[in-house]
Amino acid sequence: MDIKIPFKWIKEYIELNCTAKEFAEKLSLTGPSIEKYKYNELIDDEVLEIEVTSNRVDMASVIGLAREASAVFGNKADIPEFSIPALKTEDMLPIEVKVLEPKLCSRFTGIVIKGIEVKESPLWLKNRLLAIGLNSINNIVDITNYVMVEYGQPVHAYDYDLISDHKIIVRKSNNESINVLGGKEFKMSNEVLVIADNNSAIGIAGIKGGAKCEITNNTKNVFIEVGNFNAELIRKISTKVLDLRTDASNFFEKGLSPVLAMITLKRVVELILKEAGGVVASEVIDIKNFEETQKSVTMKHSLVKETLGVDIPIPEIKTILLALGFEVNVTDEFLNITVPYYREKDIEFDYDIVEEIARIYGYEKIPSILPATTIPIYNVGSDLKFEDSIREILSGAGFTELFTYSMIGERELKLSFCTEDDVIKIDNPISADFAFLRRELGSTTLKAFAENEARAEELDFFEVSNIYIPLNSTDLPKEKSTLVIASNNKTPEKAFLKVKGAVEFLAKKLGIEESLLKFLPAKLSPFYKNGSSAKIEEVGEIGLVSSESLNIAGAKVAVAVAQIDILSLFDLKNSSQKRFKPIPEFPLAVRDLAFFINNATVWDEVKTAVTQISGELFNSIELFDIYTGRGVPQGKKGIAFHLSLYSPVKTLTDSEVDLIVSEITQKLSEEFGAVLRS
Repeated sequence: MDIKIPFKWIKEYIELNCTAKEFAEKLSLTGPSIEKYKYNELIDDEVLEIEVTSNRVDMASVIGLAREASAVFGNKADIPEFSIPALKTEDMLPIEVKVLEPKLCSRFTGIVIKGIEVKESPLWLKNRLLAIGLNSINNIVDITNYVMVEYGQPVHAYDYDLISDHKIIVRKSNNESINVLGGKEFKMSNEVLVIADNNSAIGIAGIKGGAKCEITNNTKNVFIEVGNFNAELIRKISTKVLDLRTDASNFFEKGLSPVLAMITLKRVVELILKEAGGVVASEVIDIKNFEETQKSVTMKHSLVKETLGVDIPIPEIKTILLALGFEVNVTDEFLNITVPYYREKDIEFDYDIVEEIARIYGYEKIPSILPATTIPIYNVGSDLKFEDSIREILSGAGFTELFTYSMIGERELKLSFCTEDDVIKIDNPISADFAFLRRELGSTTLKAFAENEARAEELDFFEVSNIYIPLNSTDLPKEKSTLVIASNNKTPEKAFLKVKGAVEFLAKKLGIEESLLKFLPAKLSPFYKNGSSAKIEEVGEIGLVSSESLNIAGAKVAVAVAQIDILSLFDLKNSSQKRFKPIPEFPLAVRDLAFFINNATVWDEVKTAVTQISGELFNSIELFDIYTGRGVPQGKKGIAFHLSLYSPVKTLTDSEVDLIVSEITQKLSEEFGAVLRS
């Protein structure tokens, strides 16, 4: 969770004799990471950009950072307590609140203020909001946003006079629609929690307010709501159901303490009365659906030394914990610790307390000591060793390893020609771009080409990663370790041959017999260009990417992709027999042969025929050219290959070699319509 906070705002609550740079460096060593700080002329202050971890939502606020700074710098934070003025009978306006879903709304606080003046915010308030990236709307809305950043608790204001029958109901949606602030309409299912009046929903609980009761310049009376809503529900509704992410949902989904609601309400009322006038016009509404008890943790003194390897005196431990807001009672053997309300979500066990002690004490003070025991040997599995071998071979061949996300979006589905039924859908995706688990590697690899092709004329990539094959609605998906090898080139044939060559090179280096690696032309998915793809028998597939997929990805240059099942490749390696070949005693007889041959003929068929005719004298064969340009007869293609013959008992004569070449020429002519090129 990233937030922006002006440095002087924090200093309003704690005295700090340091620069923004010193503050950022010191605080980053203990907890929140302050990525950078930038001077803002509007407020004449440094604005800190802070990354707060999800478990420490209490620090995603000015007050929270002041508390943290108190422990780090040793200065006591001064957090004021506010009170709400007493209600006068003549000022009272009717308001009724019902919470029909107590399990989803642990606390609902609110109050009516009448006689306010809605106007432009004072300059200090407007500029401070603008500095942290929030637009100024009017003084009432700006105050709710200001307090949200200050206390880390969302607040919402409604035009009291637009609330039907002056009744507020927290209930589930009845499949109704709502126009939210900003004008967008949402159709809500019955799992959405709403804030409603007697007629309709006026807000989506914990996410966004409705346009019906929007605060405008005509507003004279307001109802202020500060609630606490179920974190899991807010996360689900904002991401999966409505796809509506807001500042409020970012806070609520991380689990706020219900205690914070009333503290925040008092601060909001104080600011509204000060900046917008008006008087309190209702009793304070406080509906509690939680037990207001403080969590406690008991920890042995010795656990600190056992865990950290350093003996921190008990008085120092107590000082650290007190500075962090904990209450501490020391006995002979134990520390009995009471957790403050704002830490109740992330402090569970005694080890959590040890971590708190360690980070404030200073990790740099903990000595590095080698373990007084034998370092255990980790036996890497054969499958992982095999994957490492693949990486080493392909990296050595000049290919760059990719690391892409296993989660994909609709764009990747389109370019791989998969549907949502073909993949696993993620229940709580962090965004629409990561809504599914991929079942192939081609789509993410193709995206990498599109994003990088402007940086180099030719790119060669590979990746070893898992894909996820759905089984049924209840079982976990099948995970398959998969290899993708890919190259691009302005000439499609060159891209294809480079990938094919890389597959053959890899197989050779892994010790797989050449005869076991067979490429069989086949029509694959529309991801591949029709007529330019093949099955790699038993292990995978290879082909040029179709123009449709290239266009969807935004790639401008032809791309060839091979996708290989690593387990099948491993089995192929294990089935290969290593044979010793003595150093040749006699010279090899090498011939370069070139033919015009039928277009439909594949190289493996030619290779098999040549190998059979050569018999015991066969040593090796290598295809080095395929030509389809000018001068080739219609329906034919030109091929050229090296043929190496060898006899272990004598030097082969030209006549013996010529006889075999003649037989090869006749065989290829009869079976494949081959014509020897001069």
